[in-house]
Amino acid sequence: MNTFTSLLTYLIRCNSDVTSLLSGTAIKAVISYVTDYITKSPLKTYTIFDAVRSIFDKNSEFLNGSSSQKEKARLILTKIVNSLTGKMEIGAPMACAYLLGHKDHYTSHRFEPFSWKSFVREAMRPWHPDNNDNIVGFTDKVTVRKSEDGKYIGISPVFDYIYRPKIYEDVNLYDWIRRSRKKAMSKKRKEELKELQNEEENERNIHIKDEEDNDTQFAAEHPQSKTHEVKLVKEKFGVVPNFIGGQPPRKDQGNREYYCATM
Repeated sequence: MNTFTSLLTYLIRCNSDVTSLLSGTAIKAVISYVTDYITKSPLKTYTIFDAVRSIFDKNSEFLNGSSSQKEKARLILTKIVNSLTGKMEIGAPMACAYLLGHKDHYTSHRFEPFSWKSFVREAMRPWHPDNNDNIVGFTDKVTVRKSEDGKYIGISPVFDYIYRPKIYEDVNLYDWIRRSRKKAMSKKRKEELKELQNEEENERNIHIKDEEDNDTQFAAEHPQSKTHEVKLVKEKFGVVPNFIGGQPPRKDQGNREYYCATM
C-alpha cells in the first residue's frame, strides 16, 4: 500500500503517494518515472494489431458458437478496448471521464484568452491610420459571419467594447473583458425591440422607454446590434484574462508612444 499524508490528501483532494527522497539516486529515479509517465507515446501499430489478434485467438470458440452476431461483436469489441486500454496504461476513471464529457482538470477560476494588440491597434488608429500595423506589429483578425438578412458582417471583440451599451460607458477595458457576456437575443426579445421601434408615441415617451428596454443592446453602429445583447456579470463570476499576442511593451525601452497607448 502506498504511503500517504492525511493533510496532503485533504489539500489536493486526490490520491497521493508520499515518499521521502534522501538520496540523489532516488530523486533521479522519481524524475525519470514521472517524465516517462506524462510523456507516454501512443501504441505502435504492430502492438495494436497484436492485441486484436490475441483477442480473436482467445475467443475462437465463442466466435464459432451459437450466440447472435450482435452479442459476439459487443463482447469482442469490449475485450479489444480493455486490452488496448491496459497496454496504454489509461486508468478506468480517466476513460470514464472522457466518455462522459467531464473535464480533465479543474481550476478555481475561469481563464479566457485576450488578444490585447487588437485594442492597442484600434486606439492608435486616429494618429497612425496608414502605418498602424508596423508600429503594433499585428494585423487585426475579424470573423466574418452571415447575418439573418443574408449579408456578411465582420465581428471583433473590439467592436463589442467600442459600441457597448450606454450604461457601460464608464466600464474600463479590463473589467469589460472580465465580466461582459454577449449572447444572442431570444425571438421574444427581438419582437419586443421591433415593436418598440414601430410605436407612434411622442419623442419624450419613446426616449424614456428606449432607455429602459434597450439598456443591454449594443449601439446602432455595432454589426450585431439587432441580434445580440451584452450584460456584465457579478464580480465573483468574472474571468481571468489570459493576455496573448506577445510580451507587452516596456517603459524603459522601445517605442514610448506604443507603450503609452498600451498602458
